[in-house]
Amino acid sequence: MLPHWNKPSTLWLTFGFCLTLVFGALIFVSVIIFRLEASEQKALKEKQAAEISEKTREQYWLRDQKVRLAIWQTDAELFKWVATENNHPYF
Repeated sequence: MLPHWNKPSTLWLTFGFCLTLVFGALIFVSVIIFRLEASEQKALKEKQAAEISEKTREQYWLRDQKVRLAIWQTDAELFKWVATENNHPYF
């Protein structure tokens, strides 16, 4: 008669238990890796969004400078016209 630990049923149960532990560990590690990849993708998207917003801020600043210059030039031209009209006699 075989010893208790050497029976086929005990060996298969032990093998199944070990196999379950190994697959459980693989699943656990896979879940951790997927979470890390997801957080890395999220961080990358946030970085790209920050870069885009930095470019957008620069574009807005350039546009504002162009608008300021255009208003200043228009104001200067209108001032010349108003000054010449103001020199005409009222009557």
